[in-house]
Amino acid sequence: MSRFFQASSVEREPRSYSTLAPTKPPALSTENLEEPLGRPSPLGARKHQPREIQPNAIQRIAFVLLSVYVVSNLVNDWSNRFFGERAFLSLISGVLLPIACLVAGTALRGLRFWAGRWWLAFLGWAIVSIPFSHWPGGSFGIVQEFALKNWPLLFYVAAAVLTLVQCRQLFYVIIFGAIVVILSCYFFGDASSGRLLLPNSIFFDNPNDLALQLLVGVMFCAYLLLSRNVLKQIFGAILIGVSILLILKTGSRANFLSVIVCLIAGLIVIQRKMKLLIFVGVVLLIAPIFVSASQWSRLVYIVWAPDEESATDGDLESQIQRTELVKKAVVYTATHPVFGLGPGQFGDVVWADAKQQGIRFGSFGTHNTYLQAASEMGIPGLIFYLGTLFGALSMSLRLYRRAIRDSRMSDVASMALCLFLALVAYSFSTLFHHVAFSRQLPTLAGLTVALWAAASSQFPPESLKSDVQNPWGLPTSRTLTK
Repeated sequence: MSRFFQASSVEREPRSYSTLAPTKPPALSTENLEEPLGRPSPLGARKHQPREIQPNAIQRIAFVLLSVYVVSNLVNDWSNRFFGERAFLSLISGVLLPIACLVAGTALRGLRFWAGRWWLAFLGWAIVSIPFSHWPGGSFGIVQEFALKNWPLLFYVAAAVLTLVQCRQLFYVIIFGAIVVILSCYFFGDASSGRLLLPNSIFFDNPNDLALQLLVGVMFCAYLLLSRNVLKQIFGAILIGVSILLILKTGSRANFLSVIVCLIAGLIVIQRKMKLLIFVGVVLLIAPIFVSASQWSRLVYIVWAPDEESATDGDLESQIQRTELVKKAVVYTATHPVFGLGPGQFGDVVWADAKQQGIRFGSFGTHNTYLQAASEMGIPGLIFYLGTLFGALSMSLRLYRRAIRDSRMSDVASMALCLFLALVAYSFSTLFHHVAFSRQLPTLAGLTVALWAAASSQFPPESLKSDVQNPWGLPTSRTLTK
């Protein structure tokens, strides 16, 4: 795989890109000399003419297949409820999508960015760690499913989403998915146990899984709220308000904290802080009407440090149990620092060790994505995972800070901000939830890479020169033009 990182393979233009015909270089004169940014040329500077890749027919087909694949899990869930079997959209689109990306010549586009390289290394280390696993056969099954279904999403998005229009369209596809999840909560949700969940759901029969999906959807619905269209703003506000109320009804303490963290991050980053505060105030005023007392009391345990003597109900017992799992994950990471216990093997090892000691303890996950990566794949696996996550976070924030300075790039700034907040929500929520092999991170990172690449053609060259020396701007024009 080392050839993927050679300069010849990284810098070569995809064969399906539509490029402008070569022109004769202009003669050297004072009219063609670029002035430093912020100092206008006395002779007048030429206006920057944005150049955006024009997708061909195969690339458009790849984008349609990607859109289907992104919402296929939700469609399969509904199909399973109404017809008793899945719609197999993920299987159909999952087979055709990589073929379309290969034919279009953009399959390796994600490897031009460090987030994609870290993600490739993450899968590579998962494969390397299989022979050293506590149960190699079980780890092989976990890695195989991950490699075929969720891992490629970063590269699928980077390969199929080439323009700002397609970035916007994929945003709407994800917003549609958020609406489907909200409707699922309304029609199929069950809160009789004190926590909202979707019984008999393929993916959301756990309140924490449901809350994380709703939270990521909130950040994409914020794109409607940032629109200049009043109807979109109203619709986005309704979707966000309903989603936050549903998150509270799940009783997920991790995602409740993530909402607060995203609010703080939004107040730090965005300019129109007053509107955000007013909106949050309205949601808090109406929240007690829809959220039960038991659900509120569960959220109170976030700041409670219980011991075994005070554990009188399931919530406190769960918190004590999670604390014990965190300790075990740290110990396993220290004793297996290179290859870990093997992908997907933490729960089995915990159960086996408890049985050997004569202790009754179930087979549970780490309840922490970072400890999941570290304990099951060693320190290298954690490094590769963090490289992907922080690479995407950095790209989205830098792109937002650059685009917000240009009034013509307001739409890019809105999408970059939503992606940044979605990544913040994901990165904090996963401190309390183990989803290292899920589809959220590769989808968010892939869309960040795609937006970065599509937006690069819209920035004037002189502004890119300024950003080379600005740690919060885009790094180099060479990187952006890839």
